[in-house]
Amino acid sequence: MKFNYKVHSKHLLADLHTPVGIYLKMRDLFPQSCLMESSDYHGGENARSFVCIDPIASVAISHGNAIAHFPDGSSAQHPICPSFRSDSAINGFLDKFSIDDPDHAHYGLFGYTSFNAVRYFENINVKDETQEKNDAPDMMYVLFRTMIVFDHFNNRLSIVSLVAPGEDSKIDEVERKMSS
Repeated sequence: MKFNYKVHSKHLLADLHTPVGIYLKMRDLFPQSCLMESSDYHGGENARSFVCIDPIASVAISHGNAIAHFPDGSSAQHPICPSFRSDSAINGFLDKFSIDDPDHAHYGLFGYTSFNAVRYFENINVKDETQEKNDAPDMMYVLFRTMIVFDHFNNRLSIVSLVAPGEDSKIDEVERKMSS
């Protein structure tokens, strides 16, 4: 099954908003939101921060297994081995999506690769531990429905949303919540 989305976007001036301020408003309204903030606002044309809300899918690698969760609620699990490596898991996950993006907006997978993930790329033995309180995956990437992209160089922000066939864009709703 392929999940089809079209990218909708709206561009605004960012003079009344900051990434942290928007994140603080959104995190309570949209569980599992995240903030990736640029550390250099004045360093160049590519200084961007992202507030991502409303996760719709994810792929993770944890304890030698790839686990993917999809928008329809289904999931798939596969052990990482020489014939199915971590790049196979991530590319297989991405192949399940078709995203029509006429504006070439910013969207995509956001997440992390931990130091312990080195074992999936090199022949380095890393002790596999299960933590009782925080058993975070070695790799985790999430596809978010909506991203608020701050372009610090041009003092603009874009609200970018993935919209499935038959759905309405929630960009106006997100803009209202940002301003409240």
